[in-house]
Amino acid sequence: MEFDGLKIGFAITGSYCTLHEIIKILKHLVDEGADVTPIISYSVESVDTRFGKAEDWMRQFQEITKKKPIHTIPKLSRLGLRRCLIVL
Repeated sequence: MEFDGLKIGFAITGSYCTLHEIIKILKHLVDEGADVTPIISYSVESVDTRFGKAEDWMRQFQEITKKKPIHTIPKLSRLGLRRCLIVL
């Protein structure tokens, strides 16, 4: 598989009109063997828009990656200090 063993931190911000495309990319990365950790902004976590509800996006990110999205700076900084992810 193309991304076998690669650990990726995938940052998702409030560009709501592209979240459906992000879902496709996350699925592709996971299907190709990547270990993806979703990293989300406050607005993605909490703002409902005409493109979908925040809780639905959060659920999809977690279902695809099998990981709870990281949404706080302290949790993210611990990962960054260990340099255990490639952040996209």
